[in-house]
Amino acid sequence: MVTFLDVGQGDAIVIRTSTGAAMLVDCGPAWDGDDAGRRTILPYLRSQSIQKLDALFLTHPDMDHIGGAPSILRRVTVKRVFAGGDDWNEKTHPLLYRILRERRLKLTPLDRGKSIEMGEGVKLRVLNPGNDKRTTDNEDSLVIRLEYGNSCLLLTGDAGAEAEANMLHGGEDLRAQLIKIAHHGSRFGSMERFLKAVHPQAAIILVGKRNRFGHPAPAVMERLEGMHVRVYRTDRDGAITAETDGNVWRIRTVGAER
Repeated sequence: MVTFLDVGQGDAIVIRTSTGAAMLVDCGPAWDGDDAGRRTILPYLRSQSIQKLDALFLTHPDMDHIGGAPSILRRVTVKRVFAGGDDWNEKTHPLLYRILRERRLKLTPLDRGKSIEMGEGVKLRVLNPGNDKRTTDNEDSLVIRLEYGNSCLLLTGDAGAEAEANMLHGGEDLRAQLIKIAHHGSRFGSMERFLKAVHPQAAIILVGKRNRFGHPAPAVMERLEGMHVRVYRTDRDGAITAETDGNVWRIRTVGAER
């Protein structure tokens, strides 16, 4: 079961397997005096009786993806922490590094070709970043293909057109029935050639209501509509849950707060 939490303009995705393993991909944003970890993610984990995380994935070091990480690391037992790209340092994220030291954890980088077995046939395969240096940390975002039976989900972080082209050039198997649209639907990603390679049946967009960036971009929405892809958005649908039996994804929403 995969739950895409409504954390506004940011990403937070909880993955649970049938054997009870739990993982978190990104931790949402932080703002003055509060963060998505404390406000949204922790209450959800408690509601699901999740007391530990087998893995925490930080796709890249932008604050709308890691702002809630300190709250999570302080209050939840985390076994491993994985990160995308190499633009991580203690100078820019002193609180995160201090808590990692306190918890005796380290950031383990992931790159293309690596995979993580979660048991019961669940595999996470890393498609990005590659070996080449990218122009921005967005292009170095972790892109993970979750595989279970015949079902696949593509989690794209904030990867843009440069990363997409690199994955296509590398011949990666991008096919997935379900895709998390990169960078909240930014116009700088989700290019037509990439989406055609993924060939999704449904797409999830994690995006804040009335955000100042104009996400999701009209061009991205037009591409998805032209491919007859069902679109779910946290700004309209609230938290979104996708479950699979290894063959078919079933998606449900809870409705956004108005």
